[in-house]
Amino acid sequence: MKTEYLYRIEAIRDDYGILACAELKIRKYSIIKKTKCGVWIKEYEFGNFNDKRFVNLERRKQYASETLEKSLDCFYHKKRRQVEILTAQLEWAERQFREVARSIIKDGKICKKQY
Repeated sequence: MKTEYLYRIEAIRDDYGILACAELKIRKYSIIKKTKCGVWIKEYEFGNFNDKRFVNLERRKQYASETLEKSLDCFYHKKRRQVEILTAQLEWAERQFREVARSIIKDGKICKKQY
């Protein structure tokens, strides 16, 4: 491995976990130790040496990548999958909402309403 750093791209969030804007942040992690399967990185810039994380470079899903291009590709695929999952959840919720909207409660009884 040529690099002494790994990279991760993240969306910028505020203190409450809400997306602050549509900008991306590039995180650069120092490599502490190399192994045959991956590397140990220092997770926090101003932290304790115990703040480390193992990244298996042989896996498809990686916490951080060796190049900026690869980290951008990983970010794209993570967000693409997230959109697919959230779209499916929204469609399911809309189906349930339509079923409830067809039914109304009168005098404690559920009656079907025709639309």
